[in-house]
Amino acid sequence: MSDLFQIKERLAKVFVSELTVRVPGTTFVAGRRSTADTGVVGVVKVDRVDEIAPDTGVYNGEVAIILLRNMDEKPPAGTTNEGLQSKLAADVEKALNQIPRPGVDDETGIVLNGWVIEDIAEASDGQDYADIVFLKVGCQLLEKRGEPDVQHPVG
Repeated sequence: MSDLFQIKERLAKVFVSELTVRVPGTTFVAGRRSTADTGVVGVVKVDRVDEIAPDTGVYNGEVAIILLRNMDEKPPAGTTNEGLQSKLAADVEKALNQIPRPGVDDETGIVLNGWVIEDIAEASDGQDYADIVFLKVGCQLLEKRGEPDVQHPVG
């Protein structure tokens, strides 16, 4: 399995795990939601990863966290879907800022060096509307952490 595939998979998995714990009551999934997912769902999608320099084992990743809600879902009395969606987006942003950075997730096998929230956007598609949180993440595979640099003479 290539390092790029592993880093994408683990990056999505660690954000799903962290958000599941930090935003109780919301389902988070990696990649895309299935037709079995009902109600509000957060989809963590890793759009791209690039190694910052060859053979360093350190990557930049682009992550989108898509918070989906069905427009026809009946909200609890005294609330609105718009208000609940805004609160969810704020809760996710707060949760992201609570995740330690830099941090190591031994179970997932990834090192999160740090990240920034680059943008928060709104979108709609059919009967769903969403808030999308875009992150730029610095990370590496845990098994590559601390590998010595190999020096070769130049010229």
